[in-house]
Amino acid sequence: MRVTRKHLYIALFVVTLGWQSGVSAQQGGIEVLAPEMLFSRGIRVSLSGITRVQKKTFRGANDVTDPLRRRFEERTAVLGIDYGLRADMSLSLLVPYTHRQLRSGGSSQSAEGVGDAAFLAKYRVWKTDWFRSAAHVAVFGGVQAPTGNSRESEGGVRLPQKIQPGRGAWNPIVGFSANIELDRLRFDYTALYKFNQPGTGTRRGDFFATEIDAAYRFWHEPYPGPSASIKVGVKYTHQSHDRATGQRVSNSGSDLIVIHPGVTFHFTPATTVKFSYDFPLYRDYGGTQLAFERRFSMAFGIRF
Repeated sequence: MRVTRKHLYIALFVVTLGWQSGVSAQQGGIEVLAPEMLFSRGIRVSLSGITRVQKKTFRGANDVTDPLRRRFEERTAVLGIDYGLRADMSLSLLVPYTHRQLRSGGSSQSAEGVGDAAFLAKYRVWKTDWFRSAAHVAVFGGVQAPTGNSRESEGGVRLPQKIQPGRGAWNPIVGFSANIELDRLRFDYTALYKFNQPGTGTRRGDFFATEIDAAYRFWHEPYPGPSASIKVGVKYTHQSHDRATGQRVSNSGSDLIVIHPGVTFHFTPATTVKFSYDFPLYRDYGGTQLAFERRFSMAFGIRF
């Protein structure tokens, strides 16, 4: 049978669906936080599959023995819809479907369902172009909405907050992104802050992330031919301490430095496939907590 472009699209879509699995909804999508814009009135639909694992136990910056051998795993599929409202402004909706499982001492608890969706608006404040090069600066903001169930139970007992699909809160999000493209080289910077509000149960601490990436386009055919690039980034995240009944939760809060390599393929100007893998370089936790171990993501998007 002759393999056509249509067959390729269907195969990639099915593979991405196989990664159905929660991460917070500010993750997922394709270039949602990048400073570039869609064409005015353009639409991009994407599906991201993300797997994140926590399994070692840390006290501060040191790993310690965990007699329960706990392991936490999140699998998420994120549907992204981006709309080019104007040439310098776009709107995005990210809707996650999450499965979370916590194993501890030979027992297991899990929950799945639609997670907390995110609505974001992005505005490009500056752009300039020169020979084979360009630079962009954008700001963005929005809100994470309590669309996920935060009261899942098992056998009449409410499940731990950590594995609930939702948090039950409206969480504002703001951020800034910029990049510069120099022929086949590209450098990106992004900063994001999420103001976590009181929801169901313990109030999650505010979240801050900043990342710098360098990418190189190693394959490029004349337009509208395919292209591909490889990148490596360094990401720093800070999670403030959680609060319960007005008091700080001792076993909460973290500072992480993560290495973030990835590869992106543009098989046509309107199609994008991305893979990335995160692993920790530095971990420091408030109190004793399960530590981030790895994160893999795959995304497939089509622009109309």
